[in-house]
Amino acid sequence: MIKKTAVTLSEVNKILFVCKGNICRSPFAQYYSQKVFPKSIEISSSGYYSKIGRKCPKKAIKAAKEFGIQLENHRSTLVTEDLIKEAQVIYIFDEENRQILNSLFPFAKNKIFLLGSLNENSPKIISDPYSKEFFQYKITFKLISKYIDMLNNSL
Repeated sequence: MIKKTAVTLSEVNKILFVCKGNICRSPFAQYYSQKVFPKSIEISSSGYYSKIGRKCPKKAIKAAKEFGIQLENHRSTLVTEDLIKEAQVIYIFDEENRQILNSLFPFAKNKIFLLGSLNENSPKIISDPYSKEFFQYKITFKLISKYIDMLNNSL
């Protein structure tokens, strides 16, 4: 059962995914969404870890390929106030993401949602697989793709 967000997804044209480093969860969510959502929706991702231009881990690249997603050319970007303001809805993955974004951008807290909160019957937190085993990346990407498919079916 999909839980409604504060916005009507059929009216959204800018979605932002944010995680800590922008090298695992948020880029996968971005590229998977771009694959399945209508082309009229602009989708981006970023992170709040200060090092930009980082590559995705090899395990993330390999796991993403199993979902038809190419992460080889992705480079991390830093979330900015402009990105936050422009996005109509911002999806995050864990409580640290929420705390950091709420402290950096308190004006945006009403449009920040845990991606996992869309399904009342599934885990709300999508843990960061960074530096973990390959199977953790697969589990993480499977959860993300499941929620994005649910969002897509609600459009």
